[in-house]
Amino acid sequence: MTGQKRCWEQFVQQRGHKIASYYRENISGTKLDRPELGRLLMDSHHNDILLVEQIDRLTRLSNSDWMTLKKQIEKHELRIVSLDVPTSWQALSDKDPSQADPITRAVITAINNMLIDLMAAMSHKDWLSRRQRQKHGIERAHYTR
Repeated sequence: MTGQKRCWEQFVQQRGHKIASYYRENISGTKLDRPELGRLLMDSHHNDILLVEQIDRLTRLSNSDWMTLKKQIEKHELRIVSLDVPTSWQALSDKDPSQADPITRAVITAINNMLIDLMAAMSHKDWLSRRQRQKHGIERAHYTR
């Protein structure tokens, strides 16, 4: 087991859960059609946790593609937990989120959705910026030859 997997295992065990499966995608998060993501969605069950290290590991999609993916995640009734979004960790503290106080649950859900949407947009913007800088760097390299 890699050090990263050990950290994830420890993170979820401390909160009374276990990791059922690992999915490693070799296709960019800028693409909506990803085999491992599709497999994850097909393998998932109601109320499962989708644990990611960072939101940009899940998506660097355009806003419209992110909304499509988000609808698929919601359709499968998955809860996103990201190590870089501490408010999302709440999903791990309640075995059955329907038992939580409805107002608290609604507030935490709204905050998490907003943060995850914001981070998804920032991930896409960062990817576009890096792509533009690479393009300019390549163009400059050709001029200096």
